[in-house]
Amino acid sequence: PFKNRSWLWLFHQLSFIKDLLAYDKQNSSSIGLNFSVDVIKSWWKCNKDIPFTSNVIWHDHASALRLRRILDVFNCLFTGKHFIDGDEDFFHGLIKKHADYLANEKYYSRGNNHGLDQTISLFLACVSLKDQDWSVEYIKLCRERFIYEVGRMFDADGGHLENSCHYQGLGLNQL
Repeated sequence: PFKNRSWLWLFHQLSFIKDLLAYDKQNSSSIGLNFSVDVIKSWWKCNKDIPFTSNVIWHDHASALRLRRILDVFNCLFTGKHFIDGDEDFFHGLIKKHADYLANEKYYSRGNNHGLDQTISLFLACVSLKDQDWSVEYIKLCRERFIYEVGRMFDADGGHLENSCHYQGLGLNQL
């Protein structure tokens, strides 16, 4: 599957974590959460030295969606107070790395659904870690980006700027 771009895109956004956490919720367990923590640590170990310029590992949209899965796990750990020694620092560092990437204008996909998802994910990171110094700066950036993205997302006739029924639905769901 490592030669299939769609598979790689889903893999690097850690899309399956939603299902693992849903399993826990349905079964009152922490099996999915524990597995998700292991997967995230393994993913980071294998990819931490890959520069932001990698369009596979640091794909603009996949990275934004991956941060949401990381935040889902972080928030489950935080609210349930399930942190093991070092986990909280690990997640803080990982979230900050993603926030720095998403805040960087060089990697920001302005004016399309990727840019909006990047902004949403960065905003969620700021809210999740609002006591961090960087979150205050980045939340201001999110505000500016939201105004821009939402202000130009739909044409005067109400259609999505990317002229697709799929993106019309996606844009409404994003908002």
